[in-house]
Amino acid sequence: QVQVDLYDSGKNILASGTSYCDVNFSKGELESMNEPELEGYMETKAGRNMNNMDIKPSETRDFAVIFIKPPKGIETFDPKVVDTYKVNKPGG
Repeated sequence: QVQVDLYDSGKNILASGTSYCDVNFSKGELESMNEPELEGYMETKAGRNMNNMDIKPSETRDFAVIFIKPPKGIETFDPKVVDTYKVNKPGG
């Protein structure tokens, strides 16, 4: 699980959001999907394409954290891994 914190110029956290790896969106999806749909994908541990089922050391995964109504005054952001999970494979 990844978390992104948004900061103002005084390094105060304005907002935080979380998601899982293997969650990304096309421009068309961002324009057409509603908030519950976007959040549903971001809450899927296995990822959108089930690619989190078996991540090998040194493999990478994309991720997206969507802020539906981002606060004003964002100066910078800090993405970080906040938790790891074992996703059980079907039948195993």
